[in-house]
Amino acid sequence: MKSVRPGHSEPLAGGDPPPQLATILVRFLALFVVAVTILMIAWRA
Repeated sequence: MKSVRPGHSEPLAGGDPPPQLATILVRFLALFVVAVTILMIAWRA
């Protein structure tokens, strides 16, 4: 029996996250930082 290997169109994720996930994480972190700064400003006011 031959081992069926997938084509190069969809490589297996070997540690590097897909670019979509990276952009989502960057946006989430940016929104989180903005929300925290707004809360800090509102808390001190």
